[in-house]
Amino acid sequence: MFREYLAYQVLNLVTDASFNVRLLEIEYVDQDRGGKAMTHPGFFIEHKSRLAKRLEAELVEHDRLRPEQLEPVAASLAELYQFFISNTDFSFIAGPVNDLCCHNAVLLAGQDGQVIPVPYDFDAAGLIDAPYAIPQTALGQRNVRDRVFRGFCRPEPYLSDAVSKFQSVRGDVFALIDDLAGLDDRTRQRVVRFVEDFYAILDDEKKFAAEIGGACRRLGS
Repeated sequence: MFREYLAYQVLNLVTDASFNVRLLEIEYVDQDRGGKAMTHPGFFIEHKSRLAKRLEAELVEHDRLRPEQLEPVAASLAELYQFFISNTDFSFIAGPVNDLCCHNAVLLAGQDGQVIPVPYDFDAAGLIDAPYAIPQTALGQRNVRDRVFRGFCRPEPYLSDAVSKFQSVRGDVFALIDDLAGLDDRTRQRVVRFVEDFYAILDDEKKFAAEIGGACRRLGS
């Protein structure tokens, strides 16, 4: 739970087009066991209507989108973020079968009819590493911590600007990890190594070209 909360906090660092979250302690009362109470941590997530109001934007619905309809700055950031947390359980252009777009994302109206995707629900991601998360073997994942870039190919400087944004908040990301009291030491070290691996890819031209720049999906695919 704390790692998914952290995932939202990191997204808040790189873009305002993200859901705010707030930690809390929840008391559960079991009426079938004499009113026995148990307290567990949790977090609130901003309602999508409040998100839209805060950003002075409009929620929109689509049956399906073409990649070209996505606002390129917001989409490039969101796609690189999904790579950062090693999440493949999303789609910014299609929803589940017989449902509206999109999968684990809400859509906001951007400029010139383009659409801003706002991702949520990260429990299948490698950063969270939930015991029930299933790797996408068809994409080459052996486990959910294996990063696979699912972003679309766009002309520069969209991807490089997204990389620069993540580089600019590097220290803040590690500060969030250090400050999150709910993580035990072993988990914290594991999260730090996972994030270090991401930044090692950004710092290495060959790794970046192989795993991100050269791994993007062609527009229209």
